[in-house]
Amino acid sequence: RVIEGMGHVENKETALALNSPILLHLIRRREPFSPYDLEHHPDLQSAPDAERAWLGALGAEIFVPILARDRLLGLLAVGPKRGEEPYGAWDIAFLTTLCEQTSVALQNAYLFDEMRGLYSRISRLNEDLREAYGRLKKLDQAKTDFLSISSHELRTPLTVIQGYVDIMEELASNRALTPEQMLEIIHNFRAALERLATVVTAMLDASQIEVKALDLHFIPTTLNAVMSMALGPWQEAITERHQELTVEGIETVPPIEADVQRLCQAFGNIISNAVKYTPDGGRISIRADVAEDGEHFEVVIADTGVGIDREDQL
Repeated sequence: RVIEGMGHVENKETALALNSPILLHLIRRREPFSPYDLEHHPDLQSAPDAERAWLGALGAEIFVPILARDRLLGLLAVGPKRGEEPYGAWDIAFLTTLCEQTSVALQNAYLFDEMRGLYSRISRLNEDLREAYGRLKKLDQAKTDFLSISSHELRTPLTVIQGYVDIMEELASNRALTPEQMLEIIHNFRAALERLATVVTAMLDASQIEVKALDLHFIPTTLNAVMSMALGPWQEAITERHQELTVEGIETVPPIEADVQRLCQAFGNIISNAVKYTPDGGRISIRADVAEDGEHFEVVIADTGVGIDREDQL
């Protein structure tokens, strides 16, 4: 590609073949050549006519290669001297030195450009590492919080069981345990054990998800049936807290195949958070929309609770 210096020439591009005699001549002999050489030198006469015509159209008197080892970086094309005197040995030596200095400058420019690109890539990698570190820090904090909450959740039903065991032991030793008291204690035992089983199951599920070993069993079902099961345990709490619950579009979703237990568990976890963190008298809405392709659907569970900090949202 022609880059104009002094004077004006046709700015037309050309391509030299890798085995071009002109290219091989410049790399091997590493010396200037003239239009006369282009027409009469044995190495250059076999060059394609298009390449020779392109060089001839430049109107140059001498061509000096700009080389970096075995790489041709460019070609200095110099027009005729004033007075139409031929280029002498001193002129050729000067132009050769100029091309050598140009080669060094170009290589330094390439190195600078590569270093700038490398610095830019390193900066992006550092930014990615900072973001990854931030995510890992949040995940580590989430794991710490999970263990802390799980420990508390485990301790609560165990404390209930221990308390009723002490009560049973005291009443039994005094022979003051009536059938009604026994039934009440058994009922509280069962509630505590169910809570304990739920917490342990959640911890086991979390460990299986982490190692990608969670088994899923798909069966035909409907979103309406799954959502009804997920809402069931929380209907009483919603009523007691005077929360407004609206469910829309669930019936419009076609039958699906899913792991009913896991899908119910997933929806139940979201609904439980909505119930717990929405103030009394607040609103909880569940809406399902079928996608345009008819094969996918979206379920949106929204509430008027405190929500999640934006910086903690993924």
